[in-house]
Amino acid sequence: MEKQESQILLETENYVIWNKKAGEICESWTNKSENPKDLYIPSILDALKENEGDNKKNDTDEVVFECVNRLDRPVSGVVLVATNSKAFAMLTNVLNNKEETLKEYWAVVSGIIPSQKEYQLLSDFIYFDSKKRKSFIVDGPKNKAKSAKLMWKSLGAGDRYSFLSVKLITGRTHQIRAQLANKGYYIKGDVKYGSRRSDTLDGIRLHAAIMEFFDPFTKKELHIEAPLWTVDPLWQAYFEAYKADKIG
Repeated sequence: MEKQESQILLETENYVIWNKKAGEICESWTNKSENPKDLYIPSILDALKENEGDNKKNDTDEVVFECVNRLDRPVSGVVLVATNSKAFAMLTNVLNNKEETLKEYWAVVSGIIPSQKEYQLLSDFIYFDSKKRKSFIVDGPKNKAKSAKLMWKSLGAGDRYSFLSVKLITGRTHQIRAQLANKGYYIKGDVKYGSRRSDTLDGIRLHAAIMEFFDPFTKKELHIEAPLWTVDPLWQAYFEAYKADKIG
């Protein structure tokens, strides 16, 4: 995948598929809200304003953006954003169907993990502490902890880092970051979850790269890829391992 230029990957009447940059806040927003729009998905608002043309809404019409899936602030990648309440409900139902939905993330983690042929299940119970703004892995379903499951495998490694492909089964707050860290696999740049230092790029080395889901409006399967915003030698090494895994 080459460097991405536009944040709008797909725009329809009912939703926008957005390539989020690291550092942007992924929250729902409405022009009737008291929250300033520059804190909430500003890139979508700006891009749609440029593209609206003859379809410009009346200033009195309510503009709604509901993030159907959400990414942590330091994470980049594909986000599905509904542009009306009905679409939000329908798309939420679609993404909750794990058998028909794929959410694949790319992660660069510290340490050397040999390449693997098959994905492995990682299953834990996770608790999000709202005061500490951090998730913790616990022994069982206590203290409002929820089941957290993902599939992961190593695509290979360089001299210091390993390249993981992660497929989410559940969608808990900070799930990938917390589960990998609990296993001793610290995402590069993720100081909150054990990385020794910040990354040289913005955010952390976790990217929501691919989403597949059933479009309830067109009745078609969609495959969406969100290219990276910056491709440095480390991400290039990831790509080489990714291509080798697909071939082999």
